[in-house]
Formats: sequence, C-alpha cells, structure tokens
Amino acid sequence: MVSEGTSNSRGHFDFVKKKLKRIGLILIVGAVMVVMAAFLLRLRYGHIAYFAPAGDSTRDTALHQEIRTNLEQTIRVLAGTNGGSRHLYGTNALKLQAAADWITGQFKQMGYDPTNFYFTIDSNKYSLGRVVQSQAYNIIVERRGTNDSADIIVVGAHYDTMPASMDWTGTKAGEFRPEEVGTPGANDNASGIAALLEIARSMTNALPHRTVRFVAFANEEPPFFQKPDAMGSYLYAQWCTNQSVKIKMMISLDALAVYDPTNRQSIKRSGLKGAAASFWGIPDEPNYVAFMSNWTADSGRQAKEWAQMFAKHSRMAVRTASLPFINGEYFAWSDDWSFTRHGYPAFTVTDTAFYRSARYHELSDSITNLTETDFAGFADVVLGLNRTIWEMANK
Repeated sequence: MVSEGTSNSRGHFDFVKKKLKRIGLILIVGAVMVVMAAFLLRLRYGHIAYFAPAGDSTRDTALHQEIRTNLEQTIRVLAGTNGGSRHLYGTNALKLQAAADWITGQFKQMGYDPTNFYFTIDSNKYSLGRVVQSQAYNIIVERRGTNDSADIIVVGAHYDTMPASMDWTGTKAGEFRPEEVGTPGANDNASGIAALLEIARSMTNALPHRTVRFVAFANEEPPFFQKPDAMGSYLYAQWCTNQSVKIKMMISLDALAVYDPTNRQSIKRSGLKGAAASFWGIPDEPNYVAFMSNWTADSGRQAKEWAQMFAKHSRMAVRTASLPFINGEYFAWSDDWSFTRHGYPAFTVTDTAFYRSARYHELSDSITNLTETDFAGFADVVLGLNRTIWEMANK
C-alpha cells in the first residue's frame, strides 16, 4: 500500500522529469536550428571561397626581390630602432609625426604630390589620463585616371600603432598605459604602409582608366577604432560622402607580413573565436592571404571577384569571407569599416592578424620576428595586388 504523500511525491517527480525532458528537447531543437541558420547564412552571404595561386613562380624574379627589399626597408624604418610606438600620446606623438614625414617623403620621391587631410580630436575625451595631441592627419596621393567620371579606387593603410595596454584588444580604456613603450607595430601596421608604398610605386608612370587614390590613415588603432569623431579613415570617408566622391572599391591593407609556420599558433585564436574563424573559412594555416569584408554595400561579392583576379596574378593563395553583425555592428577588420559605414564597398587584405600571430598588439611585433619566409610570402602578396589593382583600374 502506497501512502497519499508518497504518491504525490512520485507524481511530482515524474512531472518534473517530463518537464526537464521537454526543456532539453526544446534546447536541442533550438541548437540544431541555430546551427542550420548559421550554415544557411554562411552559404548565402558568407562569400567564402578559396582560390589557389595561378601566378607563374618563375616570372619577375628580379621584381619580386626588389619588392621584398623595399618592404623590409619600410618596416625597418617605421618599426625599427628609430621608429616603433606611433600614436598621439606623450613622446610617441613624435614618432607618429616622424612616420608621417617619412611616408610623405617616400611619396614625393616617387613623383607624387602629397596632400594632408587634417582633423582634430577631443583631447579631453581621449586623454586616457595622459597628454594627447589634438591634431592628426591622413596623407593622400593619387594616380589620376584618364576618365574623370569613372568611380575611383581607394587603397589605404594606417600608420599608427596601439598604445601600450594590459589588454591586447584595446577595448578596455582602463587598461591603457600610454606612457609606456607600446608595440613597435612591424606587422600591424608597418606592413600595410609598406604594401601601400609599393603599390603606389608600381603606378608611378602608369595611366589607368580610373583614378587610384592612396591614403595613409592616422588613428585606426584603439582608443580611436570605430570612433566617428577621431578615426582618420572615418572622417575621410565622411568627407568623400559630403563631396559626392564615387568610389568603386576601398581596399584596406592591414597586417600582411606573417606567412612562416613558426610564427603562427596564436593563443588569441583559441576557444570559440578560433572555432568561429574556421567555420567562416579562415583556417589556422599561414599559407594564404585573406580578403575580409562584411555584408554592406555588396562588399562580400565584390571582394570575391577581386580575390579571383588576385589569384590569377599571385603566387599566394587567397581566401575570402564576408561576416555579419557582431554586437550590433557589422564586422570590420580595419579602415574598411569607415567606408562601409558610408555605403562604399570595401574589404581588408590581411594575413588575418591575431588569428594567425600571437604577437598582434604586443612588444614582440617587431621586425626581428619576421623571417625570410614571411618576407617572401609578403612580396608574393604585394606583387599580386599590384597587378590586380592595375587590372581593376582599367576595367
């Protein structure tokens, strides 16, 4: 005989058990639906692709070596003993200015006529408790096209570095230590400026159909990243919009120099972040360059077209990925964000930065940690970009 109390307890237990099973089933179904939705979004909007290199490995050996030498020289100047930490805080502002002066001098030696795009930041808002310069500027040159009515191509790279911080992401204002020596920024982003200069050099005597504009941007790094009142590329993209400048494509060059397997295995890729990168077509291998974009302004589809053309001219493989909203904002790698925010198509060319190298935003991001393999791969990428941009400028 079972007492009434025992029967009620057993009934309650069975009810709870059924309830938990139902909840578990709902969670499983929900998880399956989320995974299916992610795969569908990846398939429909991800523009994920891999293009094997088709460039002739025996062609232009002398040009490849010349580019490789120039790339190393630029990184050595900007991130070496006399360069290094370049931002608006304290004495680092002197190195930022020195970098700007050197970049300007390089453009002039090529025969360009640089102009500066000045802007002012709120020194109180961005002080981080330290002295901060209130004025910065972008450096602009262009190779004028034969058709003034054709949409232009903008190629850009930032020349600043992130201030020293206890947090490598630069998202926590309280972790900045701007009075300390920060990352020398060999890969992020002396490499981007090196590529920018080489692409500009390749067009010194060219006469393209459409204008190609080269811009060295200030204030890409935190605490200015994605800040509309302080990020150099955002303010310039805003100016382009106000002036009704028609832009066919904006190409951002950021972190381009790591291809040696000994330089990979980034701990910053661990966990869900690394799994998400692999899911979205960015594997943990150093044998490709990536054209990264987001879902705005048809950027993903067009970046894929550019990548296909790049592979035709390059000895380096290329992968593409276009990413969606993250934390209420479209994913962006670098200065491409500024242009997509204004409706211009854009993508970033990158070695994938922190997804590949643990030295990202660290003191160890120095030229001494870049190898012959890195520079050989970097030169392959730049040679491919030279030819791709030239071909696109004449379409």
